Amino acid sequence: MNSRERVLAALNHREADLIPFDLGGTTVTSISAVAYERAMQARNIPCGKSVMHDMIQQIVIPSPENLDLLGVDTVRLGPPRIHDLGKLKQNGDMTDYLDEWQIPWQMNKSSDFYFNEVGNAPLSSCVDLADIMKYKFPDPADYIDWGALKAKSLAIPADKALVVDRNCAGLFEMGFRIRNYENFYTDLAAEPETAEYLLDRILENKIRYWDAILSIAGERADVVAECDDLGTQQNLIVSPEMYRSLLKPRQKKLFSFIKSKAPNAKIFFHSCGAITELIPDFIEVGIDILNPVQTTAAGMAPDRIKREFGRDIVFWGGGVNTQETLPRGTPQQVRDDVKRSVEALSHGGGYVFATIHNIQADVPPENFWAMLEQFQAIRHYKKGKLK
Repeated sequence: MNSRERVLAALNHREADLIPFDLGGTTVTSISAVAYERAMQARNIPCGKSVMHDMIQQIVIPSPENLDLLGVDTVRLGPPRIHDLGKLKQNGDMTDYLDEWQIPWQMNKSSDFYFNEVGNAPLSSCVDLADIMKYKFPDPADYIDWGALKAKSLAIPADKALVVDRNCAGLFEMGFRIRNYENFYTDLAAEPETAEYLLDRILENKIRYWDAILSIAGERADVVAECDDLGTQQNLIVSPEMYRSLLKPRQKKLFSFIKSKAPNAKIFFHSCGAITELIPDFIEVGIDILNPVQTTAAGMAPDRIKREFGRDIVFWGGGVNTQETLPRGTPQQVRDDVKRSVEALSHGGGYVFATIHNIQADVPPENFWAMLEQFQAIRHYKKGKLK
């Protein structure tokens, strides 16, 4: 099989020749520039022309040559996270950035792995809905280079699986970012009409984006990637009832629109944390793929979620613990973690290997290669079992 055939088989819950592998297909399945450069240097491999597609997270897509070398099956189509490098403001080690939503970001290159939100959220000082309604939501048409995306779409290899990626964080997450966490939680609980207004405006923004980019990708889109972090290590960030009353109907509207534009594409949804209780809801609203499969969160043991939901949803991720094992474990612990996860999640298809979120800058080269080599050694399917 070629890469695209391999991914499509997995997305349709069939075992392919190999378990598919994603690195750089989305902004939540990538590798930091620092970790990538160190890993390549450790094996005397030229880094080539990597692309920093998310400067906020400091993550890159490896060069096409290295994607092939590593056995990656996916390719990303989506805008960069920072659209105008001229808006980066340098002050010694400090870099400041104000994005199109007027959210302030800052990175200290001597101590930070990536940019962090700093200062006041754009709607943090608003006292009522009338005040919030004065905010000008950004229009994707004003800041995205659609010509560049069209050119990139035409250059995507026919044998790679195409992942069309999002333009911003999820509906809830953007609400927190533009209103700030305390205010938006208060809105959700005590002023639901304010929260619903914000969610509806963010939804409109997303629909405009997906309308435009799916007009470019057309039938070539294999996967459409959206997100909303709804879990902590132990619990959901809101009650299931609040999710179902405020977010779920809007997710259904968003995913129904995406399906109308790209009926053959599968919907990939990224949500960190302990989200097992919501997986049936995700399936109901049209989500086909769950990422990052945070197997160390409460209730997210890989054998359990595969057994309970593996017939209805594809697992994309879960390959190795990026919080502890990958950055701080031994190479053998990394190999053991990869083997456990792959064996639990891959049988019967319905699985794409990726790390649990992005590979961070503190991951040593020997652990990156231990992960990759262990995966390559066991990614072959043979008569219903891994070789």
